[in-house]
Amino acid sequence: MDGLTWIVSNIVLASLIAAAALIVQRRLHEPAVAHFLWVFVLVKLVTPPLIEVPLWESRKSPCELGTCSCGPHSPAVADSKWQTALIGVWLTGGLVSAWRAGRRWVEFRRLLGDAAPAPIQLQTMMSRAANDLNLRCEPNFLVTTARIPPFVAAGWPTANLVAPGALFIELTREQCTALLLHELTHIKRGDHLIRILETLVRTIFWWLPGLGWIGRQIRTCEEACCDAAVVSRRPKARRDYARLLLDVVDFSAPLQARTITAMNAAGVLEQRLRTILAQSPGLHTRRRRMACALATLALVATPLALRCDWSHVFRPPHAAATEAPAAVPWAADRCETPALKFACCPP
Repeated sequence: MDGLTWIVSNIVLASLIAAAALIVQRRLHEPAVAHFLWVFVLVKLVTPPLIEVPLWESRKSPCELGTCSCGPHSPAVADSKWQTALIGVWLTGGLVSAWRAGRRWVEFRRLLGDAAPAPIQLQTMMSRAANDLNLRCEPNFLVTTARIPPFVAAGWPTANLVAPGALFIELTREQCTALLLHELTHIKRGDHLIRILETLVRTIFWWLPGLGWIGRQIRTCEEACCDAAVVSRRPKARRDYARLLLDVVDFSAPLQARTITAMNAAGVLEQRLRTILAQSPGLHTRRRRMACALATLALVATPLALRCDWSHVFRPPHAAATEAPAAVPWAADRCETPALKFACCPP
């Protein structure tokens, strides 16, 4: 399978998975399954062809297509300048995209230049929240003076939980616990690792429109899942948790939070507040089954690759296929030889 067919196949199948994710998110209201599907949209774009599914193949003979190896039908040396130019443009765009991602990371690190380990009181509170979530490895808890929303960043060997120290002074103890539960749920789900996958895919497919929108949908589902986890553990603190979101938005400075928002968007605030304040809905078994069925189809479609024959479009018959070179008289009758005719022009 050539590169063009692989790219087109992955984009088509990823678009189908994205349509299923949108249905699950907007119609079935299952953010956990929708998040699974949105992530597989990114995975599908970079998945190599494992199982090929043929769609159509050209029924023309090699001589009719000008792809045989006989004398009069052999095409001239292919002009690959446009292919080299296309690859050059792709690599240049990828390097520019990688440079922009690196610049955002440098700005992000500069913004956190004054980050320091959290006080012992917050460390103890975080340890209790981590035990409540059965989190195996606690993150590095850092506080900063920047007026930014709390977030989780990838790190080694553990993730980094960064929060503004002044924010905890304005919150109640219950709100502080809910805030830590929310951020630790991100770590338990591995949402900070999805940012790495998203950056990788956007660097490779920088020319593909819609990847930014897909990233926003992923983060919206992540926030909805974490909100649901906090509300399920603190059902009597719905209003305090909703007020916490408003306090975080009011505390964060837009100019300083711009870099963080690009890496870890908060999602649609109004929809989050409505979901948090709503009563716990009952289990919708049928809706959940439909969402799981779509997720199963996405899993099946991930290793597939649609094989198409583009030879009749991109490799038309060469002029030599209809006109033999005058300088080589013996080449005109080469295909007329029974053995060679069967070899290059099979029935």
